[in-house]
Amino acid sequence: MYALSLTHIKYFRTNFANYKLLELFFSIMSQFGDKFGVFLWSLLSFQFNNGAHAFITATQICIFVLVSQTMKSILREPRPLFVDSDINVADCKHMEFGNPSSHTYGASFTVPSLVWLLIQHYSARYKTQIGWNIKLPLYTVIVLLLLLLGFSRVFKGVHTYNQVLSGFVQGVLLGLIQIFVFYEDYFKFYVSIRHRSIFRLLFNRFMLVYCILFSLGIMQHFDTQKNF
Repeated sequence: MYALSLTHIKYFRTNFANYKLLELFFSIMSQFGDKFGVFLWSLLSFQFNNGAHAFITATQICIFVLVSQTMKSILREPRPLFVDSDINVADCKHMEFGNPSSHTYGASFTVPSLVWLLIQHYSARYKTQIGWNIKLPLYTVIVLLLLLLGFSRVFKGVHTYNQVLSGFVQGVLLGLIQIFVFYEDYFKFYVSIRHRSIFRLLFNRFMLVYCILFSLGIMQHFDTQKNF
């Protein structure tokens, strides 16, 4: 899949690089997995969700950045532009490994979870069940968004198909774990925040796990920089 991606990327960059509207479209799609996307998902969550769900979304954004960057340092698979001099990418400033695609990882992790949290919130708020006549179109739009975002990373020449697929699979799996395994723990922790002392806010299992992951990520990052 990596070799096939290189062939396709060179074809895209050779035959479509001068199509400005197409370049603009895929650049915009890529932004849904970058800073603009993070801002948009955070805004939607804080404006239209309850406090506990907004807290979960904010936590997810921190986790995906940490985990995706750590996985890149562990897998150490180069971006296409690192291995083929014929691939010229003007708008990629990330001198880091490419597997998984962080843009795809973040969107696949955050967006489906955000929509699920919104559905849970409004179902509880209005004491009704939101049917599949609403859920199905929502999740169809999400899938199309993720597909376009993932393809934009290949079209722009910054990732391969397998790196995008890796980001998608890891992001979805991590999102499912966060929502269906740790959802209740997150909710209870958020509700208990106002009753916790400063000591208990700083020293708890959430902070412990995050600090361990953060430390491992920093160690892996410096090792990668040393041997890049």
